[in-house]
Amino acid sequence: LILNESLEVGSQIPYIRRALVNDWGVVVCSTNTDEEFRDYPLHHLCSVYEQLLKDSTIQRFFVVAHSRGGPDIAHTLPHFKDENRFELVCLTDSVGLDDSFCPSEKQTSGGTVFINWRADSKLQSAAIAIEDILEPYSRMHQIYAG
Repeated sequence: LILNESLEVGSQIPYIRRALVNDWGVVVCSTNTDEEFRDYPLHHLCSVYEQLLKDSTIQRFFVVAHSRGGPDIAHTLPHFKDENRFELVCLTDSVGLDDSFCPSEKQTSGGTVFINWRADSKLQSAAIAIEDILEPYSRMHQIYAG
């Protein structure tokens, strides 16, 4: 639930309600588990994709992931290499992410863009140039969430 303060403040519930009002489909995944289940996040996300998304008529996928969900989705996306509907992954306070999971060669048709909003004051003075936003290979953006 990403519960910070209450069910109405700091949880996913208001966010999900707002998405449903906008007639957006919502799938909630939990990749958190005990360490004894090796590769659980990968298997869980691949299973959700195979069972709910792969053969759907959905034109575009937008992902919102918090904390360790960021690295989980970043390391799972390469398993969907023929899938081009994952357009944007919005992250909140995800750590351990960089461009290492992105292809080293530029793609002509773009690909998934990651934006990570972090409560890290070191990012406060960082800015994203318009050229970076428009560049189809600009894949990872770290933004101050303060």
